[in-house]
Amino acid sequence: MALAAAEQALPRYSSKYSRHDFTLPQLTACLLVQRIYRLDLRGAEVLLVEHEALRQVLGLKSAPDHTTLWRAQRRLPPPRLGRLLDETVRMAERTGLIRPQRSPGSTLALDSTSLASGWTSRHSFRFKTRPSACARGGWRGYPKWSIGVDTCSHLLLAQAADVGPRHDTCEVQQLVLQAQHRHSSRILLADAGYDSTRTLRLCHTHRLRPIIRVKPPPNCPHPSRVQDPERRHLLLHLPKRLYGQRWQAESFSSSHKRRFGDVLAGRTWRRRARETLLHGVLHNCALLKAARGSQQSKLGSPHSSAQLRPKGRGRVLAITDTYPLVAYPKERKTIPPRPC
Repeated sequence: MALAAAEQALPRYSSKYSRHDFTLPQLTACLLVQRIYRLDLRGAEVLLVEHEALRQVLGLKSAPDHTTLWRAQRRLPPPRLGRLLDETVRMAERTGLIRPQRSPGSTLALDSTSLASGWTSRHSFRFKTRPSACARGGWRGYPKWSIGVDTCSHLLLAQAADVGPRHDTCEVQQLVLQAQHRHSSRILLADAGYDSTRTLRLCHTHRLRPIIRVKPPPNCPHPSRVQDPERRHLLLHLPKRLYGQRWQAESFSSSHKRRFGDVLAGRTWRRRARETLLHGVLHNCALLKAARGSQQSKLGSPHSSAQLRPKGRGRVLAITDTYPLVAYPKERKTIPPRPC
C-alpha cells in the first residue's frame, strides 16, 4: 500500500541527473519498512539484503545502501509528505474506509502528543526539563506531533510537526486547513488546549461545529466571567456525549506508539520533523492494509462479513497483519520443588 501511494503522489526520480538505480517511491517504502521494524538505517540495509522476498515486493533489484536511504529522507520535504498523505486519504475514500465528505457523522478530533528525540531514560528527560536545568541551558525541548483524526476510522487527516512545549492553538489553523482540504467534516472536537476565540472563528469560517472544553478564568471560575458568549455557552452546555468521542484521538496516539514506537533518530529538528510526518503516512498505510485484508476475507468467506461491522460506538477495524513480525511464545517460569 505504501509503494502504491508513493507511486501516485511522488515523482519517479528527484532529479534527472540522478543515477536512477532506485526510484523515490521505492526508497520511501524502504523508509516506512524501517519504521515498522523500529530499525536504524544500517539495520534497514541489512534487512533488505537478507530478505529477497521483501525486495521483490518493493521491486528492488538490489538493496539500497544506508547512505542512499539517508539521502532519500532529505528528498522528502513536508510538501511531498503532504501529497503522500493526500493520496492515502483518497485511497481510503475509494476503499470505503472513511465516510463520505460532509456526512452527518463525520467528526474531526484534534490532539497533540510528544515523541522521544533519542534513547534517553525518563529520569534524564525529567532532569533536562526542570526549571533549574533550563536556566543553565540544558533544556533541549522535545518533538511535538499535532494530529487531526477521523473519529470513525482513526484515519489521519491532518498533522503538524513542531518543537514543544508549545501551546496547541499555534497549530490549530494548519490542522483545520489540511483536514478540510483532504476530507470535509462537520464537527470539531478538541480539549481545553485549543480553547480560544480564534479557534471558534476558524471553525465558523470552515463550517465546522466546535465542541471544545472551555477553561474558566483561574481567578473566578464563575461562567459569567467568560466574555465570549459562545465560549460561555460551551462552558455551561457542553455536549458530553459528543465530546466523549475526542478520546479517539488519544487512542490513536497510544496505539501508534505501541505499534511503531515513539523514538526519532534524527539529530536536527528538520530531520525529526520529517520522521514525525512519516509516522502519519505509515499509520494510514497500515489502516489501508488492514481494510484491504478484511475486504479480501469478506469476499473469500461468507461468514467473515461480521469482521467489518463495528461493534459499539467508536469501534474501528483492528490493524492486523500489517508487518510480518514473529511472535515468540513466552517462557514459563519453572518453580523448583521445595526440599523435604
